[in-house]
Amino acid sequence: MFRLGTWDRLVGAVRVSLAATVVAEADHYYDLDTGAKKVIDLQPYVGDGRVTVEDGDVMEMARIRDACSRCLELHVGELESMAIVAKRDCHFCTADGAAAKAMVLMDLGGLAISLEELLRRHGLPPKRKPRPYFSQAQMKLWLSEGGVLKAQTAKL
Repeated sequence: MFRLGTWDRLVGAVRVSLAATVVAEADHYYDLDTGAKKVIDLQPYVGDGRVTVEDGDVMEMARIRDACSRCLELHVGELESMAIVAKRDCHFCTADGAAAKAMVLMDLGGLAISLEELLRRHGLPPKRKPRPYFSQAQMKLWLSEGGVLKAQTAKL
């Protein structure tokens, strides 16, 4: 969202919660025009309340990891984010196919949202054309693939 120029507008319009792991890992991005490395400092957003940092429940993270480990590779930030969503019933905006598919496996698919859809719902057009993996069409494809995966891995 920093690269697309939508971050400041998003946190001004929507309640944003981030997993603590994601906050700890999000330290830079590369400018699309210049290629220059730009620092991400989330602390001002946390400090003024535009962003809430949350810790995922460790037991819920383990449950998600165990349920998905045979067929998907999830990173800690995704696991923690999914654990938060599972407990709070809020949306999870992701551009990661494995995370979107895992949401379906965990019966949370209806809470997965693409960046394109999130921005559209809040009237926040990006300043730049987003990559295909941010699209609603890609999210629908991942969710469909997650449904197939769920059917294939269901215990009989």
